[in-house]
Amino acid sequence: MAETRFWKRVGMRLTRELAFEMESKMNAKGSYLDDDLEEFTAIDAESSDYKTELEQLFDSPDEYLETGDPVNGGAAVIDISYHYYQKNRKPRLMAIRAELKEKFEAEKDATIAERMAEDADLTLEKATSDWDLEVSQEIRQQATEIWQTEFDEYVVALQEEYGVASQ
Repeated sequence: MAETRFWKRVGMRLTRELAFEMESKMNAKGSYLDDDLEEFTAIDAESSDYKTELEQLFDSPDEYLETGDPVNGGAAVIDISYHYYQKNRKPRLMAIRAELKEKFEAEKDATIAERMAEDADLTLEKATSDWDLEVSQEIRQQATEIWQTEFDEYVVALQEEYGVASQ
């Protein structure tokens, strides 16, 4: 069996070969917000910065051999939230839409009557057709917004639970 080590930087256990392959692709370029300067500051970490780290990792004994790999909070949040999203999105959206439809249906007759009073040329069929189209779009939009808000709150709670909440 191939020798592996848990590389904290990537949050997973890797073989030496895979670790060095990843390292060769890790030319980190980007920027971060420097609060003191109130501007973004560029960073550029060359791939070779990680070679020494990997050599030390594989030259030393496996520190997690006895205790098991540490839980990567960020990876756990991504995994759990992905499965939650896949499992719950459709049923929850359908339930939200049903609730919203019930709310809008209760106002349907009054809304159509109001529109027909404002426009004498508007027929009942046209007013009803327009209302159905508008409400269908409004329900979809509101349901999506409600779901997204609920899902965001779920993810934030997970981040706090796993200690990876952003400040």
